[in-house]
Amino acid sequence: MFHGHVRKDESRERRVTSTVADYLRRWCVLLPLLPAGCTIHVTPPAALNEPAEVYLADYGRHSSLILPRQTGRLVEYAYGEWEWFAMGHTESTRIIPVLCWPTPGTLGRREIARLDAPDRLRAAIGVERILALRVEAEQCQKLLRRLDERFAAGEKQRSVYSTDTRLEFVPDPAPYWIFSDCNTMVADWLRELGCDVRGGGAAADFEVRSREARR
Repeated sequence: MFHGHVRKDESRERRVTSTVADYLRRWCVLLPLLPAGCTIHVTPPAALNEPAEVYLADYGRHSSLILPRQTGRLVEYAYGEWEWFAMGHTESTRIIPVLCWPTPGTLGRREIARLDAPDRLRAAIGVERILALRVEAEQCQKLLRRLDERFAAGEKQRSVYSTDTRLEFVPDPAPYWIFSDCNTMVADWLRELGCDVRGGGAAADFEVRSREARR
């Protein structure tokens, strides 16, 4: 009986070791592909007919986009991994599986009172940096309508409010992983606003440039 328990324990240990090793192999393969520290250059569109000011929120490794509503208020949209971002399951053991293969995504949103200056907005939402840029108002409202519709569709399934981020989260159809994270999603939204977006990295290292500076 004793030896039987030993064999079971050894078998269980080998399975765990094999699983961890598999995680590490996947992680090591992906490490060279991680463009950590690379700046994401954003060039706003030129010759605007009706400009609207939008804001990039830089939380360090995470980013979000803040858009103006026609009512005068602002709305912040953020994307992330459902279990990590919405449910708060941020255990270190989840880092590798979250990055190495697609997991359920989430769309986060919060309404913000209109503030006159980026510095006031930064202080109000507790973000490291706020970058302001001007885009076409029509494109801005088009993106906002699409995100509102996407959020409403997820809200029919489930809605979770996080006291940590002060965002409401709903399930999102876009799976989250290393090649589709918060920063790549924000970059895609900026492209929808007519911005030229180049570069990328694991951190939210955005830089807004003029078209003259890009030449």
